[in-house]
Amino acid sequence: TNLLELLRRDARGLRLKEGEHHVDDVANTLKRFFRDLGDGLFTSSSSQDWLWATALEDEEQKISEYRRLLGILPTVNRATLKALINHLFRVQLFSGENQMNTHNLAIVFGPTLFQTDGKDYKAGRVVEDLITHYVKIFNVNDQEMKKQQDEIMAIMKMREAASSGTQQAGDFICTVYLEEKKTEAEQHVKIPATMTAEELTLEILDRRKVVVKEKDYWSCFEVNEREEAERPLHYSEKVLPILHSLGTESYLVVKKQMAMESMLLYLASRVGECKHGLMKFREERNVLGLGLSTGFHDRYFILTPTQLRLYREVRSLRQRNPPPSESSHKPEKEW
Repeated sequence: TNLLELLRRDARGLRLKEGEHHVDDVANTLKRFFRDLGDGLFTSSSSQDWLWATALEDEEQKISEYRRLLGILPTVNRATLKALINHLFRVQLFSGENQMNTHNLAIVFGPTLFQTDGKDYKAGRVVEDLITHYVKIFNVNDQEMKKQQDEIMAIMKMREAASSGTQQAGDFICTVYLEEKKTEAEQHVKIPATMTAEELTLEILDRRKVVVKEKDYWSCFEVNEREEAERPLHYSEKVLPILHSLGTESYLVVKKQMAMESMLLYLASRVGECKHGLMKFREERNVLGLGLSTGFHDRYFILTPTQLRLYREVRSLRQRNPPPSESSHKPEKEW
């Protein structure tokens, strides 16, 4: 219960550690969270349809029905369900070690997700079917499966290294590119939880023996190929949460910030100036980022010498003059 309260208070800020948080405690917290959901993960209006689908004898017809029901779930429910089943799918891959095969997982999570007393076997059957046919029902492609397998292998190597004392628990091994995405520019780097973008940049440059000249501004960039967009990470930004949130279409690259010199000169000549207007902005991802819209959207920003403010509601400069009072229109975010 205490862990659940901590997660509800600041889920992003809480870091689970093996020495402090036992697996059973985390599992019980997860079950309590789903059991306490007001409308349930499958929603009160659709839960019976999910249970009835278990009676379908034709396997392909049943999978098709599950996919239909999945499609009508609210976006957040659908993303959460995929994230959970994805995790359970991974857990059962190691049933030889953890004794949690698909059937056992279904017995544990079925009644929890459907908020039943455990007497109706159909709740467990739904979860068992979702795990068994995870790839088909959730339309998981080969690239996504490979990424998941790579993550599992990285975690296993990390645990082995931690148990042998050669690596701190919590480190993550990832691929970072120097200047451009190509095989010869790959660098496999161990990312501790405390590593910042600046530290990662210096690590890559040091590995490749790159000499930093005066007025060279090297940065670490997050590149999204599908969106055809990139952003430089703030030098103090922690890298590990970014890695966990990257989709299959994104990667990290260390390269020169070519516009930095011009920006510094411009800022030096515009002391105290205020800027405003629309910019493309992407909402923060959760660690999993599954099924949610994570693209860039137009947002209204005001930049002052001391603050950057984001407004979800777009207003013209004429509407903003005189400035809105604190009670009439507060910014959604401030930096």
